[in-house]
Amino acid sequence: MKQPHMRTRRLRHFRYIPPRYAGMEPYTYKPLSAGEIRLLKVDKIEPDIEITIEEVNLDANPSYITLSYCWEGQKPSKTIIVNESRLLVTKNVHEILHTMYTLNHGDYFWIDAVCIDQENVLEKTVQIPMMTEIYSRCMKGVAWVGPQDPSITKAVVYMPELVSKMRGYPTTPALSIISELFVSEFEVNPDFLGFGNLLKRPWFRRIWVVQEFVLPCKVELLCGLDFVDPDLLHFILDNDFFFSRLVSHEILHYGQKIGDWAGTTITTGIRGYIKMCQLRASKIDIGASWTGFNFMEVLGMLSDLSALDGHDKVYGVLGILERYWRDNLVADYSIEVGKLYTSAFALHLRKEGRPSFLNFVCPAKTLVGLPSWCTNLLTPCDPDSLMFPRGTGGPYSSPDPDYRAGIVKDGVLSYPRPSVSDSSCNTENSILNISGFILDCVAQVVLPGPLLDKDENSSFEWMSECMRLSQRKGLSPLDVKRTHERTISAGRYYKDHKWSPISDLYGLYHSHVRYGPGTNAALMERTARRILRQMPVRGRTYFSTEGGSVGLGSSLVRPGDNICIFYNEPTPYIIRALSAGSDHYSFIGEAYVDGVMHGEALESEKAQNCRNFALV
Repeated sequence: MKQPHMRTRRLRHFRYIPPRYAGMEPYTYKPLSAGEIRLLKVDKIEPDIEITIEEVNLDANPSYITLSYCWEGQKPSKTIIVNESRLLVTKNVHEILHTMYTLNHGDYFWIDAVCIDQENVLEKTVQIPMMTEIYSRCMKGVAWVGPQDPSITKAVVYMPELVSKMRGYPTTPALSIISELFVSEFEVNPDFLGFGNLLKRPWFRRIWVVQEFVLPCKVELLCGLDFVDPDLLHFILDNDFFFSRLVSHEILHYGQKIGDWAGTTITTGIRGYIKMCQLRASKIDIGASWTGFNFMEVLGMLSDLSALDGHDKVYGVLGILERYWRDNLVADYSIEVGKLYTSAFALHLRKEGRPSFLNFVCPAKTLVGLPSWCTNLLTPCDPDSLMFPRGTGGPYSSPDPDYRAGIVKDGVLSYPRPSVSDSSCNTENSILNISGFILDCVAQVVLPGPLLDKDENSSFEWMSECMRLSQRKGLSPLDVKRTHERTISAGRYYKDHKWSPISDLYGLYHSHVRYGPGTNAALMERTARRILRQMPVRGRTYFSTEGGSVGLGSSLVRPGDNICIFYNEPTPYIIRALSAGSDHYSFIGEAYVDGVMHGEALESEKAQNCRNFALV
């Protein structure tokens, strides 16, 4: 007789322990003394992984290999034996230990998940600031990007031959060589899908792995048991043609919105890896005198990379920052993420004397406890900062613009700067005090529209509406055209093997949306797409001012907002009074205002009305 099915209820607090581990006690970490770390050695992998953990002092110069991998939000589910006790680790840690036994049997390893007591908050607070020393002193770093994949193996085997062919061409990109990888513009040869599959691995998009890749004197990439040459991979990915083909393939085959290059997994993976390689190369070039990178430089380069824990957007790069940060920032995971970001920006202000982080602020990205003048590091800015355009990471990257709206480069102010206090931050009430003056006021706005869209007519209508604001300035037709072109491109030039004038950039856009090939994205001209995704007007509000100018601002800009110049800052900024007559303001974001981007406003009469602004 068939027995009735019995439903059981899983007790969440109960953790199953296999019978062979039942007699073992959970592993208990010994306390570490000052300057000590733990190292592990894999003794055996069958029938279970068994390791030995030892406490060593870094000053004794132990020989060890650091292991980099991606947590991927996994919970500890695999049991390993540690000094005859049991310890739960994640699936990825279990796999990388198994791999290391096969490839580096007998070596000592350092891996954060095992060598730091993850339940001991005080120990993490001490060990995290030691990351610089831990990774810099290892004999090599091994980055395990995930398990074996036949398609990736095929791509890895082909990499040396591909690079050799590409280097044989005097110019870049070597189009005919790279074209071997593709059946058509949007179709990757099945034999080489491994390149895309490799770059979609989460390791390439996580911020914590950056210091693990940058700091070791030697680094290796592992995919399962396959060695991926990090330098060859960088050479291939730093080719814009290769980049665009891979991303185009992903857009068509993985449901990405047409034109949404910044949103693709491969885009983020390529950018992340290229930035890691650039930081590593910079550190190597500087040599023994390297003492760490600037906080804002790192934030700007790595804004795309993600973190499972919001704290790690700061703590995850602590090892590659200047000593000032490791001395003044305590790795405390108990504080709110918003308060951590506020404290980090306040520390930067104290060190640099000016709030250069204002150009990173994306006010729409709110976070509990975060004031309007701080950016939410958990979400990358979209659109890119006017000061720090990301480009593609390849030879087509936009150059950094030379804005200096509040900066005097060569010369003296006609009107001497009044005596006002320098920028300061009160972390208790999260108020940023900064000096400057109100230059103008927003009059009319055209909210962000469809710069890249399947319906190109709507793109053209939106841009025509922006043009109508420009025409209201009362200038001659030629001056209106030039002003409008400058504004939608934020006065920027586009680099395409040569410097192209702004009118070419605008003309290409205008031609595309007016006479484009309809809704068939596969036929869209490649250069036009590349330019469109870097257009500063994308995702921004186009506005006119009471004083007769036009400009670009964040999507939150509204009529009546104040346009300010802050001393020593590169762009104008838009702020909004909390209420009528209030001396406290919300920070709306950076702005491009035609005619004042190079210090012209500092010579105006309004510069005499300098005051302090309290941003909340």
